[in-house]
Amino acid sequence: MIIVSFIVNLVVLVPLLMAFAGQSDAMTSAFGPNTDARRILIAVYAAIALLSAAGLALIAIGHSQAATTLAVGLFSVQVVYKLLTVFLIGLSSPLSSQTSLWWPCTP
Repeated sequence: MIIVSFIVNLVVLVPLLMAFAGQSDAMTSAFGPNTDARRILIAVYAAIALLSAAGLALIAIGHSQAATTLAVGLFSVQVVYKLLTVFLIGLSSPLSSQTSLWWPCTP
């Protein structure tokens, strides 16, 4: 299951990171202009992708326990990140605009 989770991370994040690199109008309308905040989001996504690739590499070279340890930390951070996102900006995706559960103004 850990292998599947690492692969899903990469399947989702690699195309997304490539789309960010392309600076398309669709990405700007979905994620806003190229600001420091957007670059921080890209850095978070890139870190998740790199750690997922590292986890797969560890498994490939026979270090399954190290990959499991990496997975526990990585997946925990992903869950907390997503829960905090919902708490801070609401149940919306980047493509919709709902008010936040916590922050009084819509981003």
